[in-house]
Amino acid sequence: MNTDRTVLQDLALAAEHLRQDGLAFVAVRRGQVVFESADPGLGALLHAARKLREAAAQDVVLADRVVGAAALLVACWAGIRAVHAELASEAAHREADARGVFLRSVRRVPWVLNRRGDGPCPFEAAVREALAGGAALPDVIRLLEQVTSAAPAAPPGQDGAARPHVLAGTGLGLALAVMLPVFFHLLGLGPTFLPMHLPVLLVGALFGAGAGFLVGALAPLASSLLTGMPPLVPVAVLMTVELATYGAVAGWMRQAWGDRYGGRRAHPLIREYAWILAALLAGRAALGLWAAVVGPLVGLRVPAASYVGAAVVSGLPGIAVQLVLVPLLSWKLAEALNTKPERGDRDGTPDAP
Repeated sequence: MNTDRTVLQDLALAAEHLRQDGLAFVAVRRGQVVFESADPGLGALLHAARKLREAAAQDVVLADRVVGAAALLVACWAGIRAVHAELASEAAHREADARGVFLRSVRRVPWVLNRRGDGPCPFEAAVREALAGGAALPDVIRLLEQVTSAAPAAPPGQDGAARPHVLAGTGLGLALAVMLPVFFHLLGLGPTFLPMHLPVLLVGALFGAGAGFLVGALAPLASSLLTGMPPLVPVAVLMTVELATYGAVAGWMRQAWGDRYGGRRAHPLIREYAWILAALLAGRAALGLWAAVVGPLVGLRVPAASYVGAAVVSGLPGIAVQLVLVPLLSWKLAEALNTKPERGDRDGTPDAP
């Protein structure tokens, strides 16, 4: 189908925002972002589609990470003129051709999988059955609304069970949190550069609050038992709460910032700094409270405030490294991970540059 230059420019702009800002989908109209979301669920796209229909917006284009037949039909219902997909199914391409919607995909797959990767996406299965029964587009949309409203909410990265790459990332992060400090302790630089903090913050940012909490809680104890550093009491006992807070707040704040404030045209690095500053402050506060409550029981011989203050001063180089390195790494790694579709990418073939 013929697509004018303005639509192609808007499509390129939407795709750029999708990738750079780590979003799930972006809608653009005449050079302006009119809707965006970091929520990868179909419910968020349905919500945006309703708003676009209410506004009777014309010439809107959409960039989405994963476009199956369900997402494509939602776009059609919203009156969206063209769609860019990081990954699209064959069924989505067939529906786009049949309904006169321009669909450009980076990768094309036979079907969209569920988040576990062991079967078809439930939305795709529902759409396929409805279309086979002769359902009209409004009927399909009502069906999808029913399915999304009935489906229990799950954190990103979960669909009844943790996804394999979340488990792998969590395991790798825990291994790094144990092994990385060994090299710094050999040089006597562990308390200065805080190497255990880096994997914990990154795991939380990339794989969620639960993964970050788990790695943060286990790493000090595992490192103490396996390598003798840090000393089990009082240091490792106190660090468990501090690092668990780092990981949990990193995961929660990064997701909350993207969901609540993604509409603000802040540079991605600004959003990265928002969550890491929150995580570092929360972790130090948790350390102070934990040291005040438990410190005397595990042999801490100085006041909690003095202990935290000394840890901050001695670890200033490490804090500086965290503030410089972690936002850059989380931004780039999240972008790389997000280009791999959430519901699988089996047997994909390149489709468009």
